[in-house]
Amino acid sequence: MDDAGKYTAEHNVMEANIKIASLESRITDIIKENKQLIEENKRLRKELEQPKLNGKEVSKGLTI
Repeated sequence: MDDAGKYTAEHNVMEANIKIASLESRITDIIKENKQLIEENKRLRKELEQPKLNGKEVSKGLTI
């Protein structure tokens, strides 16, 4: 392999490593965001399970 071919191969590997690092970083960010959304979803589900009237908790067995 001549020097030009070696340089091109090294350059391609370097570019691939940069892209991989960028993708790994993005995956880490997405996983973190997903965990936050899961926690928010749990909180909202719990909040929906508790009936409220004008911001005040109401007994589930309320009858009129």
